[in-house]
Amino acid sequence: MKTEEIKTLFEQFENAASTVENIECWSARVLSAGWSQCRRSLS
Repeated sequence: MKTEEIKTLFEQFENAASTVENIECWSARVLSAGWSQCRRSLS
């Protein structure tokens, strides 16, 4: 995987974060969409 792709995926991951009662968390739905993109990049 190229460095730029990793940076882009990492930014998407960080942007998907939300805070609930001072706890950082991520939506499984949002993360699974990013995982699909990552798997395509690895192929």
